[in-house]
Amino acid sequence: MSVNDILAVKNNVELELLKKPGVNGVGISYKLVDSQETDELVIRVYVKKKMKNLPEGWQIPPVISGVKTDVIEDPLKPVLQSTGDDVETNSYPYVAGGMNVGLERLFDSKPLYGTLGAILLDNQPPSNQSPYLLLSCYHVIAVNNDQTPGANISQPGGRPDRIIAKLRTRAFDNYVDAATATIIGDTSNILAEIRDGDNIVTKITGTISRTELDTMSGKRVMKRGIGSRVTYGTIEDSHYTHPSGFEYPFIGQRYMKDQIRIKPEKTIFSNDGDSGSCIIDEKDGRVIGLLTGAAGPISVASHIDYVLSRVNARLYTG
Repeated sequence: MSVNDILAVKNNVELELLKKPGVNGVGISYKLVDSQETDELVIRVYVKKKMKNLPEGWQIPPVISGVKTDVIEDPLKPVLQSTGDDVETNSYPYVAGGMNVGLERLFDSKPLYGTLGAILLDNQPPSNQSPYLLLSCYHVIAVNNDQTPGANISQPGGRPDRIIAKLRTRAFDNYVDAATATIIGDTSNILAEIRDGDNIVTKITGTISRTELDTMSGKRVMKRGIGSRVTYGTIEDSHYTHPSGFEYPFIGQRYMKDQIRIKPEKTIFSNDGDSGSCIIDEKDGRVIGLLTGAAGPISVASHIDYVLSRVNARLYTG
């Protein structure tokens, strides 16, 4: 059975499965046996805790429309936007992925920080504006619908003396948590790179499509964010659906569908402040997704295909 066949079944039943007590995610990946992936694709059902002797209606069927299921214990805990002192708040004379960005305005007298993922080129820039855009999450540089296009974005966030862009496009739906801002002022310092301070982590070379990612379970990826800096992980699921209310306190509950689920190589892959980081193929610098949040050790990202389509832009590769 192909990935598309399994995806059709999963999409048909995922909301029903998510309504069962204790279920916090549904996806597609390879069946685990003794914590090792087999070559059998299944519908994965992630639960807070595995239990025996469940009441009627709580059980996860072992087979759904001819597709096997695999129940994975996954006690998620929420991670929200960062206002803490543990994130990097340096300013830089260039604009590149990996740095601190946010709205100029404060929330309860504090800035909300996040990470600049990468530089994009606007497909339809206004005639009087630069085509260069910075990419981050909706909940980082838009936060809520109170911010209208043109709102000031600073580097780092909350700095009226460091305004580098104006909010351009907001995209928040069941597939994408993203926003762009038009870079203003000098454009000679725009870099198609991910940086860790002044050190180049990787050059941005292109993207990996959703269909290509279907064959890449276990692929090693990396990101650079202002919270946990440079970290590495592996793709665990590229069709992950989960309730997102714990990540978006300004917006409320909704389901994020067809997301990328990443497990850490060490303790965590991402933390407070890392939202907006680009998920990168650690071998060749291609962008896979946009980090939208984390819950415990697990991180979640929107596919870059969805993101670029929603914001009507393309990746800047220099």
